[in-house]
Amino acid sequence: MLPERQARPVVSGTGSDRVGDKIETSLRLRADQALRCAWLRVHADMLGAVDPTGQLRANLLDFADLLEVAEDHGWFGGRR
Repeated sequence: MLPERQARPVVSGTGSDRVGDKIETSLRLRADQALRCAWLRVHADMLGAVDPTGQLRANLLDFADLLEVAEDHGWFGGRR
């Protein structure tokens, strides 16, 4: 079975196909970013049991915040 992208008929040279690809790519990048931040936050919560000082937990949370700020400000080079 062909993947959905290949199964769909494409008229070459249409602007709408390029716009659709750009939107799909943008959504995937945003989803990847959200998953990274969520992963950091979940693992930071789990580290409470093994890191009594809380330093590693704080670092993971700070890094998740930094990734979100960078995304909001467009510091990833036009991924908005």
